[in-house]
Amino acid sequence: MPRNSATCIICGNELSLSEMKSVLLKKGDCTGFVHMTCATTDELKECIIEIARQEKEYYEDLMKISPEFKEESIRQFEEKYGTFNEVSDYAPSDSEIIIAALLHELQKRRNH
Repeated sequence: MPRNSATCIICGNELSLSEMKSVLLKKGDCTGFVHMTCATTDELKECIIEIARQEKEYYEDLMKISPEFKEESIRQFEEKYGTFNEVSDYAPSDSEIIIAALLHELQKRRNH
């Protein structure tokens, strides 16, 4: 059963992974979840850029195996990104929702 909470690596308080109020962030040698409100503006911007880079790579890899969808190509894709059974065991976050939440947090900071 996947964990539904984590500890913010900045403030040390618990955060819910089911809410769109946290992001995975690398701080020095440590990678972990942080509240969006705990992250700096530059860290939020870096999260958006990293999500976009990963999404671009995913779809470029998907385009490489199409339109033939050969068995070996599909196997290599699944090794990199996971099989249906592996990814369906958890509810992957919709990157559009995360990006919207990050942009919302950046906008709030500019208005204050």
